[in-house]
Amino acid sequence: MSGSMEPTINTTDVVITKEQSQDFEKGDIIAFQNSKAVTVHRIVDISKEDEVTLYQTKGDNNNTADFKKVKQSEVKGKVVYKIPGIGKAILFINSHIVIFVSIIALIIIIILVRRLI
Repeated sequence: MSGSMEPTINTTDVVITKEQSQDFEKGDIIAFQNSKAVTVHRIVDISKEDEVTLYQTKGDNNNTADFKKVKQSEVKGKVVYKIPGIGKAILFINSHIVIFVSIIALIIIIILVRRLI
C-alpha cells in the first residue's frame, strides 16, 4: 500500500469494496486489478473506446493521473467504507509472524506441561 490516496485513505486503513459491474461515476473510488496488485484510486474521467468503458484514475495524493486507463473488466469494486488504522495490526502480525507463532506455541507448551504435572 502506498500513500497515493492520502489523506482520504491512509496506508494503515483497510477498505471495504462492493462489487459493482457498471454505473461508476466521476469521483468514485474504485479498486482495480493493476498487473499483479490491486490499486485503489479515484475516477477522474470516464470515456468509451470501441464500446469499452474506460476509467481514468488518479491517487488523491498524486500530481498526475495514472498512465493506463482502467477497463470495466479490471474493476474489482467501489470503495464503500474504510476502517481507519486497522492495517497497523495486520502489518504488525505479518512482520512479526515468527515471533507471534512462537509465543502461541510457547503458551500451548506451558499449558500442556502444567496438565502433565
